[in-house]
Amino acid sequence: TMEFVNNLERWGLTQTPVYEVPKPLPSGQMTQQFHVQGKFFSALDLRSYPLDSHRLTVEMEDTQATNATLVYLPDTDESALDAGLKIPGWAITGYKMEVVNHTYKTTFGEQHGEADTFSRASFDIHIQRPRSFFIWKLMMPLLIVILIALSILVVHPSMIEVRLGAPATALLALALFVTIVMAVGA
Repeated sequence: TMEFVNNLERWGLTQTPVYEVPKPLPSGQMTQQFHVQGKFFSALDLRSYPLDSHRLTVEMEDTQATNATLVYLPDTDESALDAGLKIPGWAITGYKMEVVNHTYKTTFGEQHGEADTFSRASFDIHIQRPRSFFIWKLMMPLLIVILIALSILVVHPSMIEVRLGAPATALLALALFVTIVMAVGA
């Protein structure tokens, strides 16, 4: 009865248990592992674009067992990100596992029930846009446009067409550049 809270497409979610039944541990606790594949929603704050960083989150909780009968425990000692994990255009800066108690403020229609509290586990991958993106994709084109505009200062004053054409071209290129940057950052 485990569900992924921020799953985007339930029809595309696959979760395959590693063990057919939960495996007992020497401490008396039970463990179960799943291979999960799906699309998950995580809001991105782009106000710091192009020097932004984000957390990609997967959250899960049981739909029936409250925290009185089921509590998730993060295995921080035996957990790690795959060394081959790559997200194009981003640098992975770390991860975090966390378990919190989540209380619903409703009884879900039960007349004499109380609000239930569930154990919710979350796994975050921290990503950050590399500084090289800012330098090569944003600053370098802007610098080239500015240098083209300043190049008119070395053109002889008698070449009026060139002196008017170069800044106009640079201004159009700059307007297009700003439009693209704003569209990507919004």
